[in-house]
Amino acid sequence: MIVTILSVVFVFSVLIIIHEWGHFIVAKRNGVKVERFSIGFGPKLFGITKGDTEYKVSLLPLGGYVKMAGLVDESMDSENIKGEPWEFNSKTVWQRLKIVSAGPVMNFVLALFIFIGVYMVGVPVLTNQIGEVKEGYPAAGANLQQGDKIVAIDGVRTKKWDELVKIIYQSADKELAVTIERDGEPFQVTLTPKSETTNDVFGKEHNIGLIGIMPTSDFQTEKANPFKAVWQGTEHTVKLTAMTYKGIFLLATGQVSAKNLGGPLMIAQLAGKEARRGMLSLFYFIALISINLAVLNFLPIPILDGGHAVFLIVEAIKGSPVSMKAQDLSQKIGLALLLGLIVFATYNDILRFLGKS
Repeated sequence: MIVTILSVVFVFSVLIIIHEWGHFIVAKRNGVKVERFSIGFGPKLFGITKGDTEYKVSLLPLGGYVKMAGLVDESMDSENIKGEPWEFNSKTVWQRLKIVSAGPVMNFVLALFIFIGVYMVGVPVLTNQIGEVKEGYPAAGANLQQGDKIVAIDGVRTKKWDELVKIIYQSADKELAVTIERDGEPFQVTLTPKSETTNDVFGKEHNIGLIGIMPTSDFQTEKANPFKAVWQGTEHTVKLTAMTYKGIFLLATGQVSAKNLGGPLMIAQLAGKEARRGMLSLFYFIALISINLAVLNFLPIPILDGGHAVFLIVEAIKGSPVSMKAQDLSQKIGLALLLGLIVFATYNDILRFLGKS
């Protein structure tokens, strides 16, 4: 329990600080006075004031905010807007758009740097060795054995488990020439993967090919040089970002069940689990959540950064700000949607913990 609590605090602290620091530093660079930098919401626990900014930690740790001079926030209080040059609303649309976008952008940057670091430190990967052969599948029919290594499929070299699995998955009902290494001696067998239906990470059904083998529990560490790590980290960040957007689209269109949504309780459980596996796993988890946070914040929902960006884009097109009345109504709708989403996701978490989902 202590490990879970500490890991949750660490994960949320890193994500919040990076996100709000993005808003903070870009606001400062564009001449906006930042009045408050808060980690958490609610009553102040402790803090210091340095220059024009109060830095504080508040009671509720699930979030944070940067209070900028002249910014109309969720309270819709415009009394303190004086039109001073250091106020948020005194800046150009482009400057304000950079400021509101900086938070989620920094979450993407955080994920990218973590993935680059992970690839440089070394990623544990499964080898091409067979750990188990299941009866009733093509591998058993071809007399494959535990300890055999699959070194090539149709002439394509396979050094890692995910390489051979990818080929087999995509070859349902297709004859394959498989090169096996047993006790250091290579030989070739021909087999046809059996077509079966499975669910992907979004819960959608797909037909894949299976030959009835399982990997060993042995891993090998695969390290990348800095240049390759940058490429792999960037590729992985883009891939996970695309998957996140796809998941949101499938949820919004009803193609996958909303029961797949997870909330704070699930994040807490997973954070504790990854922390027990080691710091590398925990930082990978932080990167994954950071991407989800960035994507969520870029959605065009009022009260989120994406909603503020939409208001600014509309202002740029029409040549004048969106009315306070329209912003007020939009903020209230956005807040209701966000709170409803959090409540529903937490309800899903509770059902999972009770074994009912």
